[in-house]
Amino acid sequence: MAASSSSSNSIGTEDGYVLEPQGEHRVTIVWLHDVHENSYISLQIVRSLNLRNIKWICLDSGTHVDVFSPGGGVPRNSWCNVGMITDTTQDCRDELDSAAVRVANILSTEPENVIKGVGGVGQGAQVALNFAKWNAVGDHTMNMRLVIGINSWRIPTNRIDYAFGAAIRASWQSILLIRGNLEPSIPLYFAKETAVSLIDDGFGEVSFVQFRMLGPEITVSVLKKVEVWLSGKLPLDPN
Repeated sequence: MAASSSSSNSIGTEDGYVLEPQGEHRVTIVWLHDVHENSYISLQIVRSLNLRNIKWICLDSGTHVDVFSPGGGVPRNSWCNVGMITDTTQDCRDELDSAAVRVANILSTEPENVIKGVGGVGQGAQVALNFAKWNAVGDHTMNMRLVIGINSWRIPTNRIDYAFGAAIRASWQSILLIRGNLEPSIPLYFAKETAVSLIDDGFGEVSFVQFRMLGPEITVSVLKKVEVWLSGKLPLDPN
């Protein structure tokens, strides 16, 4: 990720933004934005968490086709073509896998002794959870420890227990799922189904948190939940 500009401890790159850690570098988390958003929005989210010792890498998705836009077929920032959230076509899966390869390539350049994680919002959370599953299967093994999904779209619910070592790799990963019950694009049933699927697949810990009277917005309460969860999982210095 070649640097192009910097502000404070954040660096603009050709792929997005990097927020350098305060203090010793102990954790690297890749953060993925939602549809129609970008890495700068991700940068504002992770900066507001104000957690030390974490290097945040905020990737830009690039553009795909939004079939629901006025007139149809308009390019938008997204990780795959924007269709129905239940879309499990091969094209959709291929695009999610391509995004997972990007995440894997980024994390593979991080120091081996650094704890690694991935998180995101909306479609970015879908990519993060999909990456967690394929990391367990062994396609993109990164010694992952943490996964965060806020208002995730639905992910494929295929089992992973057929892959050698998948159960062990899944058990190493802790997952935080957050959603608002007023989120219009994601039926609550899908969110609960995703949590059950991850639990059935043997992930070490799956925490499902539902915020009442909350839509797609990222509120202070949501950020506080992420902050507390990460602080409880990671060896971070106090602010």
